[in-house]
Amino acid sequence: MKGSGIGMACLTVRMMISSMIKEMMSLITISMLRSNRLDHTNRCIGIAISLEALLQKILKNPTDQRTLQGPILMPKLLQSGEELSKNIAMARHYIVSTPTGSLDFDSS
Repeated sequence: MKGSGIGMACLTVRMMISSMIKEMMSLITISMLRSNRLDHTNRCIGIAISLEALLQKILKNPTDQRTLQGPILMPKLLQSGEELSKNIAMARHYIVSTPTGSLDFDSS
């Protein structure tokens, strides 16, 4: 009978360890997802700052200079604007829990 007490203690410890591992995995997942979102936000901010700097550069020039530089500056402006819009509209995918309790990517 003494062996069954030790067995129960080992089972309890294993269950606690398993629970701790699941909790740690959840925390790691949350940290990674948050880090990913922050990185995405920082990329968008950086592109927006570059776009604003380009617009400020254009506005500093007199109107006649803007007309002359239009063929050079317009493609840069369009490219920067498109890059920002693509980054903002970038598809996001998430990990979801299935009914069985396992993790899977979303279907969107």
